Amino acid sequence: MEKEPKIEKSKSEQVEENIDKVSKLNRDFMNEVLLSIREHIKKEKDNPKWPKLEKEFLQERELIDEILGIGRENGVLIDPQYWAIKMGFSRRLGVERLQAIKELATHFIPFEKIKGHLKEINVQHEEAYLSLGCQGFFHDGVAEIPNYITFNNENPENFYATFIHEAVGHPIENAIENIDDKTKKMFAENYKKLRKQKAFFKGAFGRAYPESEMGDFGQFIAEFTKQYCLEGEDLRGHMENLPDEQRKAYQNFYDFFKTSIYNGREFSKQDLKSLNAIAESIKNI
Repeated sequence: MEKEPKIEKSKSEQVEENIDKVSKLNRDFMNEVLLSIREHIKKEKDNPKWPKLEKEFLQERELIDEILGIGRENGVLIDPQYWAIKMGFSRRLGVERLQAIKELATHFIPFEKIKGHLKEINVQHEEAYLSLGCQGFFHDGVAEIPNYITFNNENPENFYATFIHEAVGHPIENAIENIDDKTKKMFAENYKKLRKQKAFFKGAFGRAYPESEMGDFGQFIAEFTKQYCLEGEDLRGHMENLPDEQRKAYQNFYDFFKTSIYNGREFSKQDLKSLNAIAESIKNI
């Protein structure tokens, strides 16, 4: 008897399956923790530590569900990886950090424009990142963002910058590969002009890539994405002060992002108010 041919799942089905799996892992872990906390509340009725922890975990569980929901609506797994704490691979992010992830995912990811180029965003702590000095990476549709290095209390803006660079910038870089040859050629020529004349905007939000690393077109696009989203006003000011040829070269990239990626939307300091407020809260923890 012949075996039934194996039916391959589509990418969207695989992502949906992964979201279901991660959602259950996170929910099971957090319910387990909450049961433990409630046992402590019964035993130590006068200890204010446990009710406070219960409240925090309930808020975190709600935020994780919301973050997973945003991803599910857009066919992307956005995983804060709480389930991995049980295995010793991750660490608890806390309410403020989860709020920041929700804010970034809600306002800065152009899901429709990078459809098929972004499958997962994993926020995790891995010891390997410490030894490599890695700020995160993007490979085969998966953005890995370590919270330990980039999301410390002193500079949470590093996390925002890394999140946009890896989870938005590199998928946009991949999407650019699919545009028409004429536009790709124009981008290549404009990039060469900016590189040759050292006209790159270095930026000041979070970790800025040194000019030597901008020698790679993909890194330039990823960093430009971060600047467009998080340093829009300063980026526009930099462009305005450039000589005419360099300004036009930069303007071509800016106009493409404005019209083809963000549907006419430009970002200003006003758009960062929520993130800045969250960053201040994190610094005060």
